[in-house]
Amino acid sequence: MTVRERGTELLAETYHQILAEGTLETALDRIADTVSTLIAIDGVSIVGFDDAAEDARPLLERGTRTDGGVTEVEIPMISRGFRKGILSVWRSTDAAPFDVDEVQLVQ
Repeated sequence: MTVRERGTELLAETYHQILAEGTLETALDRIADTVSTLIAIDGVSIVGFDDAAEDARPLLERGTRTDGGVTEVEIPMISRGFRKGILSVWRSTDAAPFDVDEVQLVQ
């Protein structure tokens, strides 16, 4: 099984677990756990937007960004055409940049 196939399988399992558990906190923890299992990252954060608000509110933050800089992937979280949040994953610039497969898994 390729890394991409395993990643797709794990994401599908996570999706079903999130639906079964029902709380936002648990869902965000599952997302962070799954992403960090699939690819090497130093941190992950998720911010959310209220329907009427422009300012993001932090929902989850794991890891710290280093002073030396990071390589980062940010993915908008959209539901029914509305911006709901942003998922960010990063690793230090000492590590290899994210490749195409890693970016697709985050998406």
